[in-house]
Formats: sequence, structure tokens, C-alpha cells
Amino acid sequence: MSVVCSAFGVCLYALFGHSLIKAIYEGKSLFFLNPLIVGQQNFPLLVYLETGDAALFAVMVIGISGLFFLFLINNEDALSNNQRWLAGGFFSFLIVVGTHFLPKFSENEFVYLIFPKRLLSPGFLAYDWTWRGGQYEHFVFDVCLSPFTMIVDDLSLALAGRLVLWVALIWAMVRIAVTLQMKWW
Repeated sequence: MSVVCSAFGVCLYALFGHSLIKAIYEGKSLFFLNPLIVGQQNFPLLVYLETGDAALFAVMVIGISGLFFLFLINNEDALSNNQRWLAGGFFSFLIVVGTHFLPKFSENEFVYLIFPKRLLSPGFLAYDWTWRGGQYEHFVFDVCLSPFTMIVDDLSLALAGRLVLWVALIWAMVRIAVTLQMKWW
């Protein structure tokens, strides 16, 4: 039933998705849908169409992998208990990546990349009075990250940091749940 509903949703999006996004973008849709898209002066329609396509693709990948993992996990003979925990953690990772892995800076990621960049490149923002103080409250983080700021651009570094953090947090949650002898589901 899930596969049939997903296929129906994909067909509806293929037939009407782009025209609905265009109507919302132009403010010609239903009154409660029009506020969904803001920033028309900053982003062209193509950005919203590509975002809609990417969101549909992410939902489909998560849905298909979710069904696969549920089938695999529920099969008593296929996996051991540790493998079930690993599969559940991997599925959680897919959900987090599918919903939050956006190619833009979030909150204060860019601010945290300034001090590591300044360690190896003291001329970076040297005349900016807000960063001249040299307050290193995250010195170990800055020292470990500073070599990467020379070879990788800031956005790629932030995205890689997100992936590492999400893996570490999901692994920690799985370890806590196993220690507390919780069920895998």
C-alpha cells in the first residue's frame, strides 16, 4: 500500500508539481498556499522548482530505504540484534540527512569557521575590529580544524562537520539505548 501511495504521489507531482509551485510563486494559488514561498525577489522560480524536485527525491529515497530497512529488521533470521541497531541508526541518519542537509550555512556555523581560518592565516580579517580580540574559547576545535580551512571551502567544511556530528550523535544515542537495554525499535 505504501508503494502504491508513493507511486501515486510521484505521478501527481510529475503532472501538477511544477505548475503548482509556479502558481504559488506567482501568488495565484489558494490563499493558504501563497505564503509558502517568500523571497521571490532573491530567488528565481528555477530555485524553487529544483528544491521541489530534490525534496521529492529525498522523500522517495527515505521512503524506499525505510521500507527496505523495516522488512530487513523485522525478518528475525536476517539480522542479529547488533545489526538491527546499526540498521536503525543508519535509517535515522538517512532521515536527518534528507531533512537537514541543505547546501547553506545554518545558525552560527560560519562564525565558528573564522577563528580556525585565522590561526593559519593571521591576515584574514586582520583589520576587522570585531575579530581582532583573539578570544579562543574553542582552542582545541580551532587547532584541529585550521589545516582543513586552507584546502577546503567553508561550506564544504560545514557540511562535512554536520555529517560527522550527526554520525557521532546517532551512534551515542544507539549506545545509550543499548546500555539501557531498550528494544531496537
